[in-house]
Amino acid sequence: MDKYQIIWAFLWKLKRVEHVLSRTWRRQMTVGHVAGLPHAKQLRKLLASSYFLRHQMVHFVTNLQYYIMCEDIETCWQHLDAEIDSADDLDQLIAAHAKYLNNIVQKALLDPSQPVAASAVNLSSSYTGSIRTQLM
Repeated sequence: MDKYQIIWAFLWKLKRVEHVLSRTWRRQMTVGHVAGLPHAKQLRKLLASSYFLRHQMVHFVTNLQYYIMCEDIETCWQHLDAEIDSADDLDQLIAAHAKYLNNIVQKALLDPSQPVAASAVNLSSSYTGSIRTQLM
């Protein structure tokens, strides 16, 4: 169950970041109407960099979600399906399921024993911090 919690908590956080970025876009569009005023040149410059940052974050989050769902979970599911078909007893089914979960966690860079996982967590924290700053 721990592996399921790790996987789904990460997917939930990605969805949350996607939602916050969407909300940020709506706020930026509201502010963008004010930036259309003739005296708001500095505001337009600031908004342009803010738009770019948000766009890059959306691009990253979307690609990460695609990778995890299509390249990671879907491929591991196909392998699990094949192993289930060839399993002769319950022990082989349990082993195939454990292998399935381990593969997902490793491919999604969520395994705490991998040095890359710490970098992914730090990157996620940085994005969350940037989003909080942008919302304030």
